[in-house]
Amino acid sequence: EHGHQWDLEMVRSGINAGTNALKTSLLISGGSAAALLAFAGSAWSSLTEAGLATLASMLGWLAWAILSTGVASSVTYLCQYFFAERQPWHEKAGDICQWFASALVALSYVFVFIAYMKASELMMMFKVVKAIPLAYLGGP
Repeated sequence: EHGHQWDLEMVRSGINAGTNALKTSLLISGGSAAALLAFAGSAWSSLTEAGLATLASMLGWLAWAILSTGVASSVTYLCQYFFAERQPWHEKAGDICQWFASALVALSYVFVFIAYMKASELMMMFKVVKAIPLAYLGGP
């Protein structure tokens, strides 16, 4: 009886950890995409052509992150189905789904990281207007 309770609690703990990982991944990737769109709205006219291409690329990477998280969420439902152990092979399939969902969440973080690295490149792609030379202001 005690062993069964322990196993049940471990399953619940795993489900909670997986749910938190999915929520965090979706929050980071979705929030990043929303912030990028807000930034793009105000910086659109200040970017060079390469900057606009980089901006589009960043949105693409964030979209892949959101998709990866969404698919991982769907795969977790398959995990729960398989862990009900209706057939002998379902436990193995549940393990595979669990690892696949974990890999998709990790992959979403990789996509977000790539988008963030592109953001650092984007900062160098603004059209810079030269300041008024000091000579015009009566300076030295």
